[in-house]
Amino acid sequence: MEIAVTGATGFIGSHIALSMIKRGHTVYTFGRKQQRDTPGIFTEWDITHGGLFNAPSVDVVIHCAALASDWAPSSDIFTANVFGTSTVAATFPRARQIIYISTASVYPKNIPKENLSEDTRILPGSQTNSYAASKFEGECVIHAAPQTSRVILRPHIVYGVGDRHILPRILRAPRFGKLFSIGDGTNHLSITAVENLVAAIDCAIQKQPSGCVTYNVADQHIETLDTLLSTLKKEFAMQEKTVYVPKKAAHVLARLSEYYATYVPGSAAPFLTTYVVEHVGDTFTLDITKIKRELEYQPITDYREGFAKLAQHTRL
Repeated sequence: MEIAVTGATGFIGSHIALSMIKRGHTVYTFGRKQQRDTPGIFTEWDITHGGLFNAPSVDVVIHCAALASDWAPSSDIFTANVFGTSTVAATFPRARQIIYISTASVYPKNIPKENLSEDTRILPGSQTNSYAASKFEGECVIHAAPQTSRVILRPHIVYGVGDRHILPRILRAPRFGKLFSIGDGTNHLSITAVENLVAAIDCAIQKQPSGCVTYNVADQHIETLDTLLSTLKKEFAMQEKTVYVPKKAAHVLARLSEYYATYVPGSAAPFLTTYVVEHVGDTFTLDITKIKRELEYQPITDYREGFAKLAQHTRL
């Protein structure tokens, strides 16, 4: 099968491209700038600049390219994640299927987030920040795309070897011999190993559901924040004691940090954002019944194995 993967120089895209190659597919990979180890048949392509003139003929498009940031300028985020998605869909109109890597962040900010299902009502602008709002608008683009099979996948907190966002933040977090976190640690979280996301993509390719369908993607096991942090600390031999900052206090700190980063010239990105507080400080769990039933998805790994692999890779 001929497969196109956008964002192939990124964490998720590179995992997907390599996995599809190992499955025997011919994989065309795209990114803004080639990395030394970019897999597949690579073409430089900035999707914010328009479509490809000589795009290859492919069966499946896996659209991973995105500006995944909780602090980049809103205009840049929407250009990459909405206009860019429209560009990708229009560039491969004859592909049978397009798979869009969205995010569980699209779910509205002011609702309980326990066992969220894909039927949850979502309104434009109801998300926590520009990134989440832009990904929802990207989903709307996919609904109108020309491909016969259109699959939207919503993972939450994707982790794995090569992660450039979540793990680095945690490893930089310790201060004064303590690891500060949000809430009280008893909230439950769904998280998604990159290997499980790849498995879900493979299921979507095999099943080729018709029309536009949306699926949550997560690991099988749901754990408390404290359990996840304790396991991660153990694997990385972190001796810092975990200290939880009450959510209300964390919200105040996040807003102050955001205000400082916005209005003080030359300041760095905020050390804490309201987006992080919302996604870590409360229960945020996904119902994955639909994808297991319709695509026969079965998670192939969990956080214990995933964190151990991360630690081993970091030590190499």
